[in-house]
Amino acid sequence: MEAIMMHQQAAAARADFTQEPLEVVRLRIGQFDSFARLIPQADGTQALLEALFLSAVARSTTGANLGTAPFGVIDVSPLPNRLDVHLAGPEAFRPVLDLLPTRDSDKTIHGVAGLLARPVRTAVHVAFDHRQASGELRLWTEGADLTELLAEHAAATTARGRRVMWSTSSPLPKPKLVHGRRAVRALGRQKPSPVTPPVRTSQFLASALLRRPGIWTRLEGHLDLRVSSSEVEHGVDWLLDRVVTQGAAVHDDRIACVLGDAIAGPDLIWDRAMHACGPDECRMRFVPREAGHGWNGVLTVRTVRATSEHLPARRPRPFTVLAESLVENKVSPLRPAPNGAMPSLDGHDRNSGLVVQLESVGYSLSKTSCWKIALHVGAGWAQHGWRVLVVHDVSEASAQPAAYPPPTWPERPRPTAPTEDAPWQRLRLTSGPGELHVHVGSHSWEALEKLIPRARSDFDWIILADSISHSYRYMGPTMLDGITDRFVVAVEDPGYATTIAVASTGGQQATHVGRHVDLTPAESATAWRERNLRMLASDIPVAGLILVPGSKHSQPPVEFRDAADARLADFGTPVLTRLTSELIFEEHTVLDNVSPRAREDLLATSAHLAHLLAMHAVGRSAPSLKARA
Repeated sequence: MEAIMMHQQAAAARADFTQEPLEVVRLRIGQFDSFARLIPQADGTQALLEALFLSAVARSTTGANLGTAPFGVIDVSPLPNRLDVHLAGPEAFRPVLDLLPTRDSDKTIHGVAGLLARPVRTAVHVAFDHRQASGELRLWTEGADLTELLAEHAAATTARGRRVMWSTSSPLPKPKLVHGRRAVRALGRQKPSPVTPPVRTSQFLASALLRRPGIWTRLEGHLDLRVSSSEVEHGVDWLLDRVVTQGAAVHDDRIACVLGDAIAGPDLIWDRAMHACGPDECRMRFVPREAGHGWNGVLTVRTVRATSEHLPARRPRPFTVLAESLVENKVSPLRPAPNGAMPSLDGHDRNSGLVVQLESVGYSLSKTSCWKIALHVGAGWAQHGWRVLVVHDVSEASAQPAAYPPPTWPERPRPTAPTEDAPWQRLRLTSGPGELHVHVGSHSWEALEKLIPRARSDFDWIILADSISHSYRYMGPTMLDGITDRFVVAVEDPGYATTIAVASTGGQQATHVGRHVDLTPAESATAWRERNLRMLASDIPVAGLILVPGSKHSQPPVEFRDAADARLADFGTPVLTRLTSELIFEEHTVLDNVSPRAREDLLATSAHLAHLLAMHAVGRSAPSLKARA
């Protein structure tokens, strides 16, 4: 039943943004293994096609005839290398006609060279020549035949003395000759590269907007939305002009929430430093969390009120991904939103969140593995009803290598996304009162000292999973004093050895053929600790160990293992749990589309781990589910 509820939630969350029919979305979501990203990001060629479409809409003058449909789009069906676009009407197709290439008598190409438009029944499919498999726009509308408009445009082009270049594929270049011999075929007959217009610098940002037209029609007082773009020093920026009814507020916090969402939204960070809001106009700037080629642009949303009375606009509608509901024609959260003081649901004071620092020692586990362990444990706790925050450190390395010679444009890097000041994000949808969030960024000690007190008031558990970049990691991790409540070590477990090989000597020479000496559980535990925890400082109060079986894992008898575990506990490093699930090194959690057995195993393990960590509480009560019932 829980799996069905999560499946339905994921389908509803995607449909809110794409506006696809819910029945179609349910079929597609059923094929997903993970519900982390409900709307796939476009591949490179596909993103360029979508950016060209959005730039054509920005240049067109037909927007006044498109009604309330953002970008002239009613709904979309996104795939990594394809986008099915349901247009609001024939007028919404005309900007695409301006993209199609033509050639005049001077052999000058107008439009986008290499673009093809193919009529299919009443729809038109647009793609780059010889790259149809890498990207395609499938455009259609109800009550009109777009192929007729395409034919009319071709006739008008011919009448102006230009040649239509979008209807037939051009031959591939002939193989080159090298020293009188035919070159290698794979090198000679290469596919031509797509054109490189300026919009390519922020093609992924444009694609992310086009794939989510439902964002704007679900906001309060929506009347109209216009898009424009501009070339700047760092790339191409996008501007969305919103018009709302006279009774609606120009500032809407929900814009920052849905644009900042990473499950179904575009994952943009609100730059509060550039926020300018007055009684009649509000400007909000958003910087993509992603960096690198294709993301070199920022989005500005400008909202103004209509100058005159209009027909009643659509009422605000809830977003599933924000856990909202519609009550008396007003949108309200099903439960209090994060990033603010939240009272308990039963009216009693809540306990502050328990902070668990999860670290690996040396190189026994990679940093990615620590992050995945926190992801699985946090997902299990969220499914049990707790509110969980995972703090994950990601270094801000250079997004793209420096080019030589340096390009003349873009002249400078894009503004940096303010990740440290950004709110936490929802990692997965849950079927109950629990929540799973993440805060990703390059965290310094000072940044954590500001973040953690704020998180304690909102969450029951805060997991610091590689949350800070440790210098000289080979010397072992350090405990974040004053921040951490529990220090937990994750270890790739080789298992307890029951014997040890001892070389024997014969005469004056030693031989490697020796004998095996049996070990007691205490001796085996001592050897295990020396091998796996020798780089762990002795002055760190370790709450316990999370063991992940390694590739060469020995399986001693249960009695032997339990006795060795007891000896480890005597050393101050008790074994909290062993993660044996098949999912532990994947990113498919109990909140995703996984097998019932794997879900039950991880839920039981996470509940047992929470109980043990709560038992170590001193002078405080542990997080309780009763306050969330």
